[in-house]
Amino acid sequence: MSSRAPASHSSRRSVSAPKTPTQAEKATASWALGLGSGLLFSTSDWFTGPPASNNPVGEYGLGWVATVAVSFLLYAVLPRPAVAPVARPAKGSATMAV
Repeated sequence: MSSRAPASHSSRRSVSAPKTPTQAEKATASWALGLGSGLLFSTSDWFTGPPASNNPVGEYGLGWVATVAVSFLLYAVLPRPAVAPVARPAKGSATMAV
């Protein structure tokens, strides 16, 4: 019997590190999910979010508080973007001032 793996299964699998979001992605996700949650806690003539009924947040028109709270919490919890290392010139190399 052969101990070789079938051609469809490669023994070399690339495992990539999880991608950390950029600052813009983090802010956009927090903003969008915060607005969505604020809308759910809002009441108006044309729409009432499901969590807004029989809830002080919805009864007193405090959907904006839910927006701010969810956005803040998501922004605080999401991982910080990785900082790229600053490229420094090699010792003894000439640099030009512009």
